[in-house]
Amino acid sequence: MNDINLSRQVSIERVMRAIASYGPISRASLAKELGLSKQTISEIMQVLEQYNWVQIKGQTEGHIGRRAITYQLNPNCAGVVVVDLGGTKIRTCIVNLVGEIIAEQTIPTDKQGGKVVIDQMSDMIHALCKQVDIADDQINLAVVGIPGVYDEKTDHVVMAPNIQKLGNIPFAETLEKQTGLKIIVENDVNLAAKGEYWLGEQADTQSYGSLVLLMIGTGLGAGIIVNGELQKGRNGMAGEIGSLPLLGEKQANINANGLESRLSGVAIAKQYHAQTGETKTASEIFALAENNDDIAMKIIDDAAGLLMQVIYSLDFIINPDKFVLGGSIGKSILLNKLVKAKLARQKWQAPVIETVKAGKYAAMMGGVAVGLEQTQYDLFAASYGEATPPKKFVAFKNANSKQLLHAIGQKT
Repeated sequence: MNDINLSRQVSIERVMRAIASYGPISRASLAKELGLSKQTISEIMQVLEQYNWVQIKGQTEGHIGRRAITYQLNPNCAGVVVVDLGGTKIRTCIVNLVGEIIAEQTIPTDKQGGKVVIDQMSDMIHALCKQVDIADDQINLAVVGIPGVYDEKTDHVVMAPNIQKLGNIPFAETLEKQTGLKIIVENDVNLAAKGEYWLGEQADTQSYGSLVLLMIGTGLGAGIIVNGELQKGRNGMAGEIGSLPLLGEKQANINANGLESRLSGVAIAKQYHAQTGETKTASEIFALAENNDDIAMKIIDDAAGLLMQVIYSLDFIINPDKFVLGGSIGKSILLNKLVKAKLARQKWQAPVIETVKAGKYAAMMGGVAVGLEQTQYDLFAASYGEATPPKKFVAFKNANSKQLLHAIGQKT
């Protein structure tokens, strides 16, 4: 589209966003919605059809007079790769431009870690790209969620204890060289927060501009969104609340004795073993508590009390519209009940508390959100210069959240 002047490029971007938001839609409706002339819309639609960005869906119904042709995005005009790198599994998928999962694969994470794991992700990406009906040059981006902190300045992953040797490699650079794709790296809890926010924009009757996702599972972390934007901090460590020091306790090692040492699945299992001598998983201890086991119930109640203090403290610091609880521990019905009861006894307006909607696929959904927003920017706005709208795209979210949630529903 290099031969198209700047003003026409901006008009094309507006038309693409309108088709994504309201399609299938006719040319007349586009002209009315955008305040552009029918002649301008006709010329733009010819360009979009020529470059295969849109396709004819059908014709308008229920109108007096001649029926008009309606248009929608061509879903396979571009694609995005999303990788959720976990300590035990690597989930990878490709979505098209309307958020449909068109190829996916899950494999165990190699325990060797380091470069071997990079090779695993590279092989999965190459394999999936061969399966889809999208041209190779229209898949240019991969979003990778990692169980650690990513420092963009050094291109290294730090604080990723579940995958060995990952911090010894220039992460994005290595994966870019092996795949030929642009790589965006993000903490998995941050992506989960992005996914919950993205999904919530469509599902909630009330509009939320900020949220804190507390992911409590094997470990503990938070994803923070303020005014719709993910907060990462100066070196990506915003939300690493598992390392917060516990007041009143001796801090020989902040990583070993931080908040995570008291509020996590591992912490709950250790506490139960210390009091009973028995080795049980956190999920087994929760089951015992639900069956009125006194020791298990006391441990879970203590965890709920600590979580209440975390929410109480963060509410005074960030004051988000809502808190979302996730992870194998955070989503527990019993824990949620206890936390809400404790919060209700505080003399202050308790925040909205929910559990994750997308479950273990929240990080994947966040990766899709980030990937599609960036892809839309690269495709339709990046060449416009300063005359273009900001990077924040909202156009594709209606279709994406519904279709992706449907796909998630088939798997959970």
